[in-house]
Amino acid sequence: MKKLENLKKQSIPDQVFDLIKGYIDSGRFQAGDKIPSENELCKQLGVSRPSIKTALSRLQDMGLLEARVGDGTYVKECTAYDFLEHASKAMLHAKDIQEISELRRAIEMESVRLAVVKADDNDLTHLEETALTLLKAIKEKPGHTMEEDYQFHLQLCRCAHNRYLLMMYELIGGLVRNHIDLFVEQYVRDQNGSSPSPDAHWELYMAVRQKETEKACAILMDMLKV
Repeated sequence: MKKLENLKKQSIPDQVFDLIKGYIDSGRFQAGDKIPSENELCKQLGVSRPSIKTALSRLQDMGLLEARVGDGTYVKECTAYDFLEHASKAMLHAKDIQEISELRRAIEMESVRLAVVKADDNDLTHLEETALTLLKAIKEKPGHTMEEDYQFHLQLCRCAHNRYLLMMYELIGGLVRNHIDLFVEQYVRDQNGSSPSPDAHWELYMAVRQKETEKACAILMDMLKV
């Protein structure tokens, strides 16, 4: 391993995290392999032990590493579902937020485009119901509407009538919920009046209903900015 450079835009623990995760992703560290000890990593990378511990702890939280008492730290056998389950429960870092936003845009933007073309009256009725439920929740419990928000975006994916887009969105449901809870609530505005139209989610629903693809995509893009 090469010693890490102290980059201004990335903390030392984040550099260690990216390095070890990169070794796991590339197969250099494979499932069942024992990774170097904390002391060995300190010497090899030229960084402090607290930085190593922080990075390894994060990798363990994500289910990629397993610490065995009195033995050492090993790479876990991990399916994509296991990884996403663990990641959804871990504290998201700045890089994670950016990448999850990009992932959501990839799935949801295509879902919106397809929804404009494929959504039937039943789909639109359900989308309207989830939008109204969200707006009601915003008024009654502002700042605590994660589940209602998620259900609205999930219904958008259902409107696309693409099984695999929906499957992917459900698979990352934990990540999306955490993303909404921590960073997207700022885009959901509590309404003082009775009309739901000023809210972006209602505007998105109306754009889909009225088959305004460009407008719907623009609203969604604004929602998912970081």
